Amino acid sequence: METDNVNARVTYLVDDWSRVIHERDFHTVREAEDWLFEEMKVAYRRGAEEVAADWESSGGTGAALQLCVI
Repeated sequence: METDNVNARVTYLVDDWSRVIHERDFHTVREAEDWLFEEMKVAYRRGAEEVAADWESSGGTGAALQLCVI
């Protein structure tokens, strides 16, 4: 994705013992919020610093996510 069109970035750390930090860029904040909801199963609330996804109840792992407007 061209960085000229990037307006939002999701940074997330999936707790799968690898502790790898991932970043994903989006053209709009709305696209980022939709991705968080659809792919990561997270309801992001505007103004929140960090959102935690709890997948442990469904056999997955947890994740810490942050949406930055850039």
